[in-house]
Amino acid sequence: MAQVTFVCEILDTATNTCVSWVEQVSLIDQLAITKEQMVMLGTPIIGIYGLIIAFALFNNFSKRA
Repeated sequence: MAQVTFVCEILDTATNTCVSWVEQVSLIDQLAITKEQMVMLGTPIIGIYGLIIAFALFNNFSKRA
């Protein structure tokens, strides 16, 4: 599990204290997707590949007939 890191967003220079903290997120965490997102993206892709394979098979069998 990723460790949560916070960095200072707004620094009060008069008192040298942090006014606002924000969570620092790594690039890997930003690019990661959940299982639900994977299913949402994968379902249409599988459908498109299925249509391409079906068309190729139909085209192949129609040439033989």
